[in-house]
Amino acid sequence: MSERTMTVDFVVDHLKQQLRDLNELHTTDDLCNLTKHSSSMEKHLQFSEQNLVQEEEIGHGAFGNVFLAKNITNNMKVAVKRMSNQRKEFQKYAMITENRINTLSNNRNIVPLFGYYQTDGFFHIVMPYYVNGSLKNFLDKVGSIRIESAKIRIESAKISSEILNGLVFLHMKKVVHRNLKPGNILIGENGEMRLTDIAMEEFQKRVEGKSDTLNYRAPEVIKARKLSYAVDIWSFGCIVYELLSGELAFDNKDEGSLKKMICAGAYTMHGKVPASATTIIADCLQKQPSKRPSSQDLYFHKWIAESAEESEKNRKIEAINLALGKMTIKTEKITTRNIVNMPLVRSNKPEIHDSRSENSNSADSKSTMRLRNKSRVNYKQ
Repeated sequence: MSERTMTVDFVVDHLKQQLRDLNELHTTDDLCNLTKHSSSMEKHLQFSEQNLVQEEEIGHGAFGNVFLAKNITNNMKVAVKRMSNQRKEFQKYAMITENRINTLSNNRNIVPLFGYYQTDGFFHIVMPYYVNGSLKNFLDKVGSIRIESAKIRIESAKISSEILNGLVFLHMKKVVHRNLKPGNILIGENGEMRLTDIAMEEFQKRVEGKSDTLNYRAPEVIKARKLSYAVDIWSFGCIVYELLSGELAFDNKDEGSLKKMICAGAYTMHGKVPASATTIIADCLQKQPSKRPSSQDLYFHKWIAESAEESEKNRKIEAINLALGKMTIKTEKITTRNIVNMPLVRSNKPEIHDSRSENSNSADSKSTMRLRNKSRVNYKQ
């Protein structure tokens, strides 16, 4: 089997698994028209001003502010998004949120919603609090994910792949994110990327006077034309560009000039971007929405596919090394830190044995050698 065939098969299997995870498709508009769901909404109304203690503001944007809060019943930290609304709009907001809870909360790359409640003039959505912050916070601290080694190059592709996984899930659910950017990608407890602030325009228009991030918005959004899934693909391309270069694909302090740059698709490919990633960026930043690939198509892109395959190989090798470390833990001085970093074949370093391992025909030695031979896997088969 050729390497190319293996890469395609790997991606196909991965995509099939994602499709198996999806439930029956629903749209927000469908649910908003169904009042019969009002009974199931009751289970999500356990939050209120009485059991949530607001602590501090941790974010703000065009659709409202986000506060850190503590649930006094269990001391759990949560994030609460507060949007202004009229009392008469509660049913609409509640149905939209109910839809999100029921259909968008079972994917590891989407921020789940816990519930919601209403106060005078405000609608509140309760969600998990992620102490690691957002991808924007991360990039502000470290800049680009530099590609000085294969491992770090794979890491940038892994982040992109997780964002893409969230997009595939949304698009299969017939939902357009509309405002994908690093600030709307939170980092979970295990380092996974989680999309948030999904299709907020379904709740309300942007708050007047609030600044908005134009750098990741597609030309058709700037021109106020009909939107499609392609707007998320454009934003994804901008994020990949920033991950690899540490700079924005479209940047200008003057808002008018920035809009012209975006609408013209005028950007320069940064020298830090590896050749294997330039095509995925160029494909995503096509001016014509119809020429951009779908989120599913991007799974087959060489940069994503090869990095995913290489990451899986490394995971298997680390698992084998960990097993080898456990097999020899009685005869070698091994720490938790160096087990994972232990090379697969250590022919250049002498083996260290204690008095019990002098006999090369011992059961432990034979077992270790058999495991070493098994570890020499030919991944191209």
